[in-house]
Amino acid sequence: MSETTSIQERALSAEHPLAFFINGYGDNYLNLPALRALGRLFEGRLTFVCRQGPHLFCFEDLPINRRITLDARFNGQDYQFDAVAAAAEIGHCDLFLSLVPWCSPSLSNLLETWGS
Repeated sequence: MSETTSIQERALSAEHPLAFFINGYGDNYLNLPALRALGRLFEGRLTFVCRQGPHLFCFEDLPINRRITLDARFNGQDYQFDAVAAAAEIGHCDLFLSLVPWCSPSLSNLLETWGS
């Protein structure tokens, strides 16, 4: 078995996968096909983390385990949020799938919280 196959198999067998997509409205709509595919790939196990807003109506039909909305604030470059509170609400995550084109101290802190 190749290393790539092993990584793919481990990813697909994740029990607590998470799709993180805190973006602007347009980016969220562009991510919709990917989110639908991930929802079906990890049906019954996937957690979505997104920001609050009226755009959430289009995600109602996605086959997910749960959806967590964060109060994320755009500062002109990226989004800031309370990473410690987010990690506590999310709980265990064994596969983090980021659909964001940015990195921020909040996002780094979220990943570090799980790493500790």
